[in-house]
Amino acid sequence: MLPFGTAIRDGYLPIVINMRFVGGDYMIICSVTCADNLHEAKMMARAVKYHMPYAWIVICLMERTIHPAAVNVPWFDEVVLAKDLEIPRFEGSIFKYSLLEAVTSIKPKFLSSLFERYPHEQNVIFMDTDIIAYAPFDD
Repeated sequence: MLPFGTAIRDGYLPIVINMRFVGGDYMIICSVTCADNLHEAKMMARAVKYHMPYAWIVICLMERTIHPAAVNVPWFDEVVLAKDLEIPRFEGSIFKYSLLEAVTSIKPKFLSSLFERYPHEQNVIFMDTDIIAYAPFDD
């Protein structure tokens, strides 16, 4: 079993924010993706739920509407549209980026919105969709 903080894939690690594990507390694990990479988000969420069924998975989708492939996914607890994050001039600012840059650019606002919506949650982890959990993070 890999200790927490070990590089999982090509040197990439989840971004851990204000993480304190207290036995039995659930955690929020979040990611940003687009419809083209929903398959990766599903695999990431499935692995997380397998090892940490108490985790709350929140996916931010870079689409104008909820993509059908993101509906009724058993491993997603919540799907948020990036356009609903109250980013000023969202449409104009996002289209000046490539898709990868746009997904990266909304991460701070997405995390900020999670902290506002879940002010008492102490365990918030951002995972890129191409990261797979192989053990509980509190192990």
